[in-house]
Amino acid sequence: MSHHRKPSPRSILACGLLLSLQASHAAIIMENWSSSPWTLTGGATAFSGLATDPVYNGGTSATFTDSSPQQYVDVSDPAAPDDSTAIASVFGVEGTGFGVAEFYVGRFDRDETFTCTAQKGVDVTDPNTPDFSGATATYFGFEATGFGVGESYVGRFDRGESITMVSDHDYQIDTIRWRELQGDELIHVTWTSEGVAREEVINLTTSTWDFEDFIVDANTSLVITNVSPSSSSLNGRLRIEDILIRPIYDSAPDYDSTGPDGFVQMTGVNLAGAEFDGFAFWQTDPAEWDYYNSKDLNLIRIPFKWERIQSSLYGAVDFTNLDAVVAQASSRGMKVVLDMHNYARHSGHVIGTTNAPNAAFEDVWHQIADHYKNEPAIYGYGIMNEPHDTGGLWPAAAQAAADGIRDVDTNTWIIVGGDNWSSASKWRTSNANLDVIDPYDKVMYEAHCYFDTSYPSGDGAYGSFDSENPTPLRAVRRLHPFILWLQEKGARGFIGEYGTPKNDIRWNPILDGFMSHMHAYGLSGTYWAGGQDWSDYSLDCSPTNSYTVDAIQMDVLENYTE
Repeated sequence: MSHHRKPSPRSILACGLLLSLQASHAAIIMENWSSSPWTLTGGATAFSGLATDPVYNGGTSATFTDSSPQQYVDVSDPAAPDDSTAIASVFGVEGTGFGVAEFYVGRFDRDETFTCTAQKGVDVTDPNTPDFSGATATYFGFEATGFGVGESYVGRFDRGESITMVSDHDYQIDTIRWRELQGDELIHVTWTSEGVAREEVINLTTSTWDFEDFIVDANTSLVITNVSPSSSSLNGRLRIEDILIRPIYDSAPDYDSTGPDGFVQMTGVNLAGAEFDGFAFWQTDPAEWDYYNSKDLNLIRIPFKWERIQSSLYGAVDFTNLDAVVAQASSRGMKVVLDMHNYARHSGHVIGTTNAPNAAFEDVWHQIADHYKNEPAIYGYGIMNEPHDTGGLWPAAAQAAADGIRDVDTNTWIIVGGDNWSSASKWRTSNANLDVIDPYDKVMYEAHCYFDTSYPSGDGAYGSFDSENPTPLRAVRRLHPFILWLQEKGARGFIGEYGTPKNDIRWNPILDGFMSHMHAYGLSGTYWAGGQDWSDYSLDCSPTNSYTVDAIQMDVLENYTE
């Protein structure tokens, strides 16, 4: 087992498992206990659930099981842990995760059976030969700073505690990240690789511990035991922030991002400007379009303000500027998302209220769809950017816009943003009632995802990289609640906005991990933002020197084209 520093991984297990398909591997994350479809009763000794994926490989399903919690394994001999006298315990659940003997439920996603057991009371007098004979099964503890063993609401992994994991696929451990590391802790690891039993005692010296080519055979146990010496501070206390695990397949899983619904996965950028008062640039410079076309970033989201194309409700729509933009795309074989950028409002009034009725929203989209229904450059109708604080009115408004479109256009995708600023990380709790009915089954839901620390869970107001101090997996964690929601609905997804600052290349690995994950799940997306007269914006990805010098983000963006 070698453990060397390497580039940040692209898929994660954050306090559990989350699936991302890439190259010849996949990965899984257990999270979002509160909205999981599993059923678990506190005091049970096993629980399981069925997970299905309506898209990957035509719809696969698997049953996942967690079972057999124990405590008091004898770890006197770390090289030969003895669980022969371990005592069985029970699982429990709580609002932030599952453990043993508490309440609430966790979930696994896609294609893996995984067993996790926790024990405490392991004798680690000799860290090379932990003795499990007197250990007892216990529960997993979880809190915001990590998970551990032995206490229901405290995520501590102390001296004499162990965790066992089993998967029905060969899998690779990429990274374990620790909290509360003091530098005097030891862990003992046993595993089987290619049929050979292996073990190692690791002296932890860094909070992020990267492994290289550390493979565990299917249906064998990986046992991690805290064998820190008795002199270790705070009893060798650690917290496990997350573990990156990638199941390994004999042949690469093939995520088919097309389907009978006509969906085509694409990547591109927003060309911003026409969405704000006081601006009138509609991004029609041919050189700009040539540049993004040369990068194969052929999906262009065009934000525009409702009032700019329709001066009064129910009035005629002025298509002059939109037509000019669409013509740029059409002449190059590119695609456009028409993004009404009004935050579920017209002239400050929430759609669905007296001064901005749903009927008016239906009318404007009826006119737009009627005008573009035969235009192949239209990728989708983005009916509204970042609805927020709608008081529950947004689902009905979204349905009205969809109805107006379908009256005249039965083929083009309808792209529906979510309440609470379309935040991917808040999507599941903010959009439980969002379900646009389309008899032609061509609705795509749109989320936005930023990676800074601003409320709500990132809104694009980045500080310096050092002040933000992002974890390598922050972006992926924020995206995944939206992905889970899509999987539960069997729906298509679109990431209309994501971005990183242009003044610090250290953001690129964060962006890269996000885009890898987005692509693994077959989502289309548009970076926020490019566009002329946008150069003073911190996330700007526009080239300089007459389109000859790329922005630093382009090093990542051009790797994820169709």
